[in-house]
Amino acid sequence: MWIPLGATPGCWSNLTDIERSQLLDLIIDNNFTSYLEVGVMRGGNLINMTNLLRLNNKKCEIVGYDCFELLQDCKPKHNTHISGFPRKETVEKNVNTLHNCNVELIMGLSENIDSVFKDRKFDLIFHDADHSHEGV
Repeated sequence: MWIPLGATPGCWSNLTDIERSQLLDLIIDNNFTSYLEVGVMRGGNLINMTNLLRLNNKKCEIVGYDCFELLQDCKPKHNTHISGFPRKETVEKNVNTLHNCNVELIMGLSENIDSVFKDRKFDLIFHDADHSHEGV
């Protein structure tokens, strides 16, 4: 079952309806209360996932981890998103369209994620970062 969530200006998510439906089923079947998204780009998928989690839980921990503007001056071969790197401030504005939901955004490189989250656990992790050949 897919529930349309509406678009946030400046955001998008490239998940298909089938993928969203599968994620919603996963969330409902497992009663997830925490979510980490690695690679949030402009926040479109983070917003959609937050809304899906809120449909099932009144309170949940939502964290987005991205390099944001850290790599804006790197060589093009390291930037697999042809649209560039959005600033953390811009993504915070997009994500702040959510009401009654606390979304934590953390800036960092995906190669350092183990040390950043070494003492934290998440029910669901969606990894969509570092699309380079070396990163995969």
